[in-house]
Amino acid sequence: MDQTFFYKNKKIVFVLLILFFLLHRMGFIFLGYSHISHPGIDEPVSGVLPCDILDGKLRAPLIVYEYLNRSGDVLIEGLLLIPYFKVLGRSIFSTKAFALSSALISLLCWLMFIRRNQGILAAFIFGLLFAFPPLMFARLNLIGTISSHHMLNPLIALQSILLFKMLDSSKEKKASRWVWLVSGIVAGFGVYTFYTYAIFLGFCLLFFFLFNQQPVPFRAVISFALGFSAGFSPWILRSLSSHAGGQFLASMLKNTSIDFWSFIQNFGFVIPHSFGYNYPSRSIGIISVAFSLFILFCAWIILRNCIPCFFVKSSSSDIRFRNVPLPQVHGLFCALFPLFFLTCLSLSPMHITPFEYWPNIGLFATFGGADAIRYRWLHILFPFYFATIAIGIVFFLHTGRKSQFSRLIMIFLFVFFIAYGIGKSIGIYSLKDFPKIFYYKGYNYDQFAPKFILGEFAPTDIKSAESITQNYPEVNKGEAYRSFGTLIAERVVTGKESTLTLEKYLEKVPTPYINDVIYGIVRLAHNVPEQKFQPLKLLLTQKYPNLYYENWGFQYLGHKYYGLLVNQKTLFDNIPSLEQWFYRNFLNKFKQETTDLNGDRGFEKLYREIKEIPETNQRTVVDGVGMRVGAEMLFDTLHAPDYPLDSRFGEQFPEPLREAFYEGVGKGFAETLLRFWRMLLLPQEQVSWYKKTLDIEWQRCDELMKKLSSSHYPAISRGFLSELQTRQLSQGIRNYVDNNIKSN
Repeated sequence: MDQTFFYKNKKIVFVLLILFFLLHRMGFIFLGYSHISHPGIDEPVSGVLPCDILDGKLRAPLIVYEYLNRSGDVLIEGLLLIPYFKVLGRSIFSTKAFALSSALISLLCWLMFIRRNQGILAAFIFGLLFAFPPLMFARLNLIGTISSHHMLNPLIALQSILLFKMLDSSKEKKASRWVWLVSGIVAGFGVYTFYTYAIFLGFCLLFFFLFNQQPVPFRAVISFALGFSAGFSPWILRSLSSHAGGQFLASMLKNTSIDFWSFIQNFGFVIPHSFGYNYPSRSIGIISVAFSLFILFCAWIILRNCIPCFFVKSSSSDIRFRNVPLPQVHGLFCALFPLFFLTCLSLSPMHITPFEYWPNIGLFATFGGADAIRYRWLHILFPFYFATIAIGIVFFLHTGRKSQFSRLIMIFLFVFFIAYGIGKSIGIYSLKDFPKIFYYKGYNYDQFAPKFILGEFAPTDIKSAESITQNYPEVNKGEAYRSFGTLIAERVVTGKESTLTLEKYLEKVPTPYINDVIYGIVRLAHNVPEQKFQPLKLLLTQKYPNLYYENWGFQYLGHKYYGLLVNQKTLFDNIPSLEQWFYRNFLNKFKQETTDLNGDRGFEKLYREIKEIPETNQRTVVDGVGMRVGAEMLFDTLHAPDYPLDSRFGEQFPEPLREAFYEGVGKGFAETLLRFWRMLLLPQEQVSWYKKTLDIEWQRCDELMKKLSSSHYPAISRGFLSELQTRQLSQGIRNYVDNNIKSN
């Protein structure tokens, strides 16, 4: 194919690529909200820092806003979001706009990188693939940290450009020290941003060692080392106070092992499934498999073009790798990195699984809009896939004797995948999603409360924690008091405080937040021996028996018997048989771990534990267990009745405990509804769309409740309404709830 047209009109070509990209992603932002966001996704965590900075009141040292002690992506994104929040407002739209900017920078850097090494035709092919990609990549482009790793992509593209500037150096034209210095800064900053960047950096170092043709000056090494130290300095500063990040990475290295089945899963299932061409179906689909084979074929073309170069011995060097021309080296770089990354991932203890389950949290990010989180680590691989296809096609069209038919087949396949990607994207756009992007907050103070009060860098004295709690945003103050309750309980259990101190603090807590403090105290019971928790239990059962026992059912028994409550049939019915085959060991282990809690024996064990509680409080405990079921059901993205926890479990209880269980299910729905409402960016004044925004989550809740057993619906509805009436709500939401109660 002649590249003259593209060279003559290169500005128009690149402008068109950028416009195609923006139109495609803006389509997702405005018409595909349900596929790139959900109130349960944790991306708004990054928005807390810019809110506090713009409001002029940091609640804690800056390092606390890092959120995870092993990566800096949330802190970095928070700082970079400041201008977006200031100009575009504090809705989730601003976080999507920032993620879009990150993807745009990645596209521009990659276009430069490929055009410089392969020509404008390869850059054009890459640009089309980037603009109209597999659905999973388009969705990951628009999901912020910590659910995605979009910020790594621009860093990887820039690091690649700098690497090939070094490889392109000669005796007459050596790479400047500035190239080495900036490369070091990017490398250090990338590793600090997220630890998987270290895999890419290791690949770059290996590649440089194999293909570099010139001696490396000592000054260049010093420049790179200084740059790396500067980019990595936030990690170094953090490690002075905490070794948790280093310990996490050390544990990963320590637990590295060769698991052949992990290789089969990643290369046989994860690669095609991660393209998401069959979305919203969870099955792989033939198109994803075909796209995988197309990438493999293009990679083979690149390798075939490079192999002859390995057998040409140079007079100046005995190392055959250094005889490969730079375009071929570039092709190898793009084609081999995914193989290198997936190999490292297969060796590591970090496995991609059908779902994530933690006993103290439960199932999450399994289905629906949150399923993209599963492949967040693979986000960085997609540009390499696209580059491999682009370079492979150009090599195929311009090298060797190819028939016109074979060239047409190659072009047809490329056009087919582009067209299919466009069609799938348009197919999931919906006008119903249009306004939602502006209705939800781009920040989540609920999720950040534990970090401010319980985190590794949180204040060590209880008075500072109390001050943070009292000054927390009013709408999220309940979550702060939950963390404060956990903090006091921890100090009592470790002997730093007495139960008398706890009693005094409880007396000072405003009445509406007493339940939240007890919630925080009870959830500590998972992590401490029963004997150590006993003083807390004695105090709370004497002072606040109803609140204690409801939280005991909700927070303790609900999690302890989570495996018993899980609706495994719905879970496995929604996982295709092929996926179950690839992950049969993982799924069998999950089943095994919950076996002792399944069936009649499991219920008998739970029922015996309930019967040991004073008879006057048994109804309250069962109410709490039901609350866990309802709260999880509404929170899950599958939005299916009796999933992930099965409300039909309550039918095993005798009356009046059965009625209490289903009232608790309704209370759980109310708990999650309020949690979702706190994610809404409600207007300051009563305007026309105030009710409309509340309706979104009310209807989601109401639709799911009505799908449950009709015989138990009256009790569920009664519990739901009673919980809403007893909660502290803003006047606007209180009026909305009262009006809905009257209408029902």
